[in-house]
Amino acid sequence: MLTNNGALQARLTQPGKRTGKIYYVQVEGIPTQDALEALRNGVTLNDGPTCPPRGAG
Repeated sequence: MLTNNGALQARLTQPGKRTGKIYYVQVEGIPTQDALEALRNGVTLNDGPTCPPRGAG
């Protein structure tokens, strides 16, 4: 996100606001079924877990 509007940035990125986000993932090689399943279940980032994706497959 690129903005100089701090209030907008806060509204869109606060975890409690439940704003949908799009993440682009790049993998090297062919992912295993276990790796794909882990992504489908949500992953843990440095700042905490993500929700499982919607509409991804």
